[in-house]
Amino acid sequence: MVWLVRNDDGSPTHLSEDSTRSLPFWSTSARAQRAARIWGHGTRCIRALGRLV
Repeated sequence: MVWLVRNDDGSPTHLSEDSTRSLPFWSTSARAQRAARIWGHGTRCIRALGRLV
């Protein structure tokens, strides 16, 4: 199981030097909740559904 953080606008991502986006995810809800608290702005922790490959 993996955890993501998101707000009403979606998941925060950054654009790398080669213009690709990466989706941050965490292996525990505690780590994802910590990221959500740090980022603020209505960001919340959610459990990812499905399988990440």
